[in-house]
Amino acid sequence: MEFKNKILLITFFFLAAFSTMHAERVVLDAADFGVRADGESNDALAIQRMIDAAVERGQDKSVTFRFPADSRIYAEPYRNRHLFRIDGFHDLRIEGSDTIFSLHPDLRFIFATNCDTLTVRGINIEMAVNPTLEATIMSTNRDGSELTVRLDEPERAPTLAGPTGEDGEQGLFGMLWLNDLYTDYSYHYYVRDFETDDASVNALTTVIGRNPVPAHYFERIRPGETRISLPVAGVAHRHGPGAMIIIDRCGDVHFEDVEVWSAPWFAYQIFRNTGELVFRRAHVRPQPGSKRVTSIWRDAFHVKGNSGTLLFEDCILKGMNDDAFNVSTHNWRVTRVLSENHFEIEQFFPIQFMPFQVGGNLEVLSADGQVRLGNARIERIKGIPEDIAVISEEDPLEHPEAPTLEVITAEPIAGIEVGSVMWDTTTANPSVTIRGCVIRNSCRFQSPVTLENNDIQALVWFYGEDVEGPLPSGSIVRNNTFKRGRGNPEIAVSILGVMRVGFEAEETIIPSSKEAFPLRDIVFENNRVYGDLVIDRVHGLQLRGNRFPDGLGSSRIAESFDVSLRRNRPNLRQILQNY
Repeated sequence: MEFKNKILLITFFFLAAFSTMHAERVVLDAADFGVRADGESNDALAIQRMIDAAVERGQDKSVTFRFPADSRIYAEPYRNRHLFRIDGFHDLRIEGSDTIFSLHPDLRFIFATNCDTLTVRGINIEMAVNPTLEATIMSTNRDGSELTVRLDEPERAPTLAGPTGEDGEQGLFGMLWLNDLYTDYSYHYYVRDFETDDASVNALTTVIGRNPVPAHYFERIRPGETRISLPVAGVAHRHGPGAMIIIDRCGDVHFEDVEVWSAPWFAYQIFRNTGELVFRRAHVRPQPGSKRVTSIWRDAFHVKGNSGTLLFEDCILKGMNDDAFNVSTHNWRVTRVLSENHFEIEQFFPIQFMPFQVGGNLEVLSADGQVRLGNARIERIKGIPEDIAVISEEDPLEHPEAPTLEVITAEPIAGIEVGSVMWDTTTANPSVTIRGCVIRNSCRFQSPVTLENNDIQALVWFYGEDVEGPLPSGSIVRNNTFKRGRGNPEIAVSILGVMRVGFEAEETIIPSSKEAFPLRDIVFENNRVYGDLVIDRVHGLQLRGNRFPDGLGSSRIAESFDVSLRRNRPNLRQILQNY
């Protein structure tokens, strides 16, 4: 009996503790704070009241913001450039159920910093004023420098104008969609101006380009069929803190059933996070059921300098005018050598500071980026500021510059010199998995990735450069379908093993030992490749069980060592060069 009573007592305390933990979650219902969710009223103030209420309750609490299902919420800028500016929350959930957030062109969705746990579910995000007008080309002049088009939405013709320079607007370009074998190929059409008549249903618009269309693109234009996405000046591809969702220095992050249908810059900017980050069914695509071709103007996922693990699963990524994935960090270069284990460094790209961490692994290349000098454990760092913000809180169009640092390593690195290139592998996205995704835009992988069971119709590029690096050693690529498409009309997969410092090297140096190769240990197995496979300067390469249904074309494996080829069809030995 005494034993049974102890069990009951333990059970009572466990249930009481669980009940207390469960009770600590505060659910804030949007309607209680005045969110109308009618698609017309500006709900930004009501949403800010929800955020303020959560802060007042204590950011160490578990809080849920709940929004009505199957509703449309319109918002204009109120206090911040992002509708949800959240910092330092312990456990925050933003939940809807097929809830649409429609944002004014000056507004973005989430800017989250220093949050332990952030969860977003059941949300769709669009711009209230779409950054593009879709159109069909009806005729051209002789070189394509002028296009006569019929707009899908002729009533919006008055919004078209030449470049404004507003809000740091980048070069004003549209996107010309040209039919290719597997998917549409795109050409950046830079706009000088527009000429429109009235906004009647049959109105035609003349697009005046900055330059003629190159002949090999111009000959593929089919009047009455070829589509073009035209930029709305002052809305499309604006600069500043332009990402629709910024996640910076957070712990665990989970996005599930979240869609971004339109945005003027990146969809996601994921920087310097430390925990488990999961993006499951986080689609970036034109709104399903619409006739839109373009979704966003820049990258879907811009991923930099994370030490945590990242998983992208079952995502549909299409219609962006840049990359589906840019996975990288910012490289540093030596500006002063104090000793073989003590040196001063600065970041190649001077903004969006990517700090090192004590205990991290420092990888070092020669100044030309072609030879690996070695690696060492980071023992001490001097010069990291307390404030390492991505953007300035005072002026959201300003980016604080990265500081000059001093790094002291536990072991010396022979051959280190002014100009040597380096990065911390432990903060350069060491664990990224992309699984089961449908990808229709090019991918840049400059940190190691695992690609599994993806359907990709675009260039997939493994490489490094001085600004965005490092190099994706240790990548695993298996069970994918690759088809040439956006990014390159011939190449499906490119793996290049020399860092592009200044983009040009006076001569190519082939290291004589594995330890001196910048790019190492790549596994490429059981993939189907429609298009060219190009591999250059890799040491430790396994290609097994791959199929090339269209043949090998201009594929090549050059200047690579320790290459293992097994069960590939056709046999890849015929494309080996200098091996």
